[in-house]
Amino acid sequence: GARPVFATAIGYVQHIDMQALADFSGDEREVFITAHPGAFADLVRPLARVTGPVDDAGLEQVRAAFSVGNDRSFDQDPRFGLCVLGEVASRALSPGINDAGTAIDVLGRGERLLSEWSEERREGGVTEVNWPRVRMPPIHAADALDDLIGPIARDGAGIIEVQLRLFKVLRALALAGDPEMAIAARRHAALALARAGKALDMDEEKARLRALADDFMI
Repeated sequence: GARPVFATAIGYVQHIDMQALADFSGDEREVFITAHPGAFADLVRPLARVTGPVDDAGLEQVRAAFSVGNDRSFDQDPRFGLCVLGEVASRALSPGINDAGTAIDVLGRGERLLSEWSEERREGGVTEVNWPRVRMPPIHAADALDDLIGPIARDGAGIIEVQLRLFKVLRALALAGDPEMAIAARRHAALALARAGKALDMDEEKARLRALADDFMI
């Protein structure tokens, strides 16, 4: 039943002024953000929904809290950073470059980032709530792994060195104690194993991947 607030321009949500939304909400309204930073806003997908009494000026106040532009921004969009890492590795694995070392380095960087995030999630994350009447959906582990792991698993499916590192990263994430991350890591491991099974020529290499996968996949 919350009233939708739509963008007047088409593009990526680059920044959200949370304090402005909190000031708007006051004591009698709630703001539900439905287009987080990095989301592609158009004229039919609401930026947010608001409850309580609100007039056109109030809707404009909410709309003004969202900055929409042509490109994604790193400022409030951590998934964009993971996407860029995945793209760096994907380009390195292109036939014209064939730089497996860069892809392996990206996997190491990605593992450090995701491991730190996973540890924060296990410990309960941020406990201080600055804007209690402004709500936004969380970033899910499945989306984070889609951004980083997906392109590397696809474009490096036929390179055993990349696949070995990939499976070691997924194993570490799956066994770190974060249930949501574990589900996402095992899903990506199953997809990567299927791709590598078609792309690798040697049975010995396929067996090495299977042995790594069996160590953490249920």
